[in-house]
Amino acid sequence: MACTILLSDQLNLPSPGGYYIYLGYNVESQINASINTPGDNGDLCFGITDPLTDSTPSLYADVGPLNGLDANAFISGTPSPTIDFTGVTPGFYGFMYIVGDDSDNGIIDGIECGDVECFEIEVIAGPSAMSTCNEGADDPCLSICESNLPTDPVIDLTSFFDVDPAVAGAPGFIAGGSWEHTGGAFVTLNGNDATILAGAPIGTIVFTYTILPTELGAVHPPDGDCDDCTSIVTVTIQITEQLSAGEGSSLAVCN
Repeated sequence: MACTILLSDQLNLPSPGGYYIYLGYNVESQINASINTPGDNGDLCFGITDPLTDSTPSLYADVGPLNGLDANAFISGTPSPTIDFTGVTPGFYGFMYIVGDDSDNGIIDGIECGDVECFEIEVIAGPSAMSTCNEGADDPCLSICESNLPTDPVIDLTSFFDVDPAVAGAPGFIAGGSWEHTGGAFVTLNGNDATILAGAPIGTIVFTYTILPTELGAVHPPDGDCDDCTSIVTVTIQITEQLSAGEGSSLAVCN
């Protein structure tokens, strides 16, 4: 998910003049947001009371940094810092906004008239990184000789997705989207399976897979402006002509 997020966009009508703290992240599950009560001076902000001094303030704190930011650290760029989530490990990243902390100690003291609010940015595997073996009709994912139809006609289209991040830089097939038959004839679709029927003509069969942000199974509402949360990929199968060696005839010659 290669998106840059303006942290102030995650707050509704905050008072200006505060600062942000990166709390850490958790790769397993979201932190229970129900314990975060607006206007509670941060006493129940994900269970964190003092993010600047507590070495383990929450489930967020024990995982690691975010693009050079240490957990429980000030974020530069206030009042509107941005965070680039390009290449970031999927998981739930916590942030805190503190306003009215005149002593800059990470808490709202009794004499301070301030507030604390926390929120999460959920990072999911970006489907835009999905790729297949398809390079067009000249180099299809699969070539089938017309004489072999309909031998083993059911084809799992997900098997054509690159799955080795070290080689392809791709996450493999990400479920949740929809397939469409966009080229060729004598084909049926059932989920991820394509069936090439007997009598399929010589030529190219094209399948298109589309996945949208709302189909990625995120816990939090997806960012509709993040291009990497949408992907359209194709799988091409070529039906090739059965070649003939002709009909041989024997001949006698004199030496």
